[in-house]
Amino acid sequence: MKKELKSKIVEIVIKFFKDEVSYEELMMNAPEGLTGDKSLDEIFDLIEHEPKKGGFLGVNPETHLNHRKKIQKLVSKVSDIPMTELGFILSKN
Repeated sequence: MKKELKSKIVEIVIKFFKDEVSYEELMMNAPEGLTGDKSLDEIFDLIEHEPKKGGFLGVNPETHLNHRKKIQKLVSKVSDIPMTELGFILSKN
C-alpha cells in the first residue's frame, strides 16, 4: 500500500476518534475490501465490531476499554504516533 494512501486512512480514523467526522463519513472514506495492510484492516474491523459499552446487551467498561486499547495500539503502529498522544481514542464516547 502506498504511504500516501495509508496516511490518508490513518488521518480519517484519527478524525473519527476526535469526533471530527461521523461513523458514516469514516466508512465512506474506508477502502473497499482489504487494504493489504493487516494492521489497517484490523483497525477497521475493530471499529466496525466495537461492542456497546454498558447498558442492555453492552459490555462492561473494562472490556470496552481493552477493545479501544487494541485500536490505539494499532493506530500507533501504522502511524508512528506514540500511544501517549493517542489517548483521545480511549475517551471517545
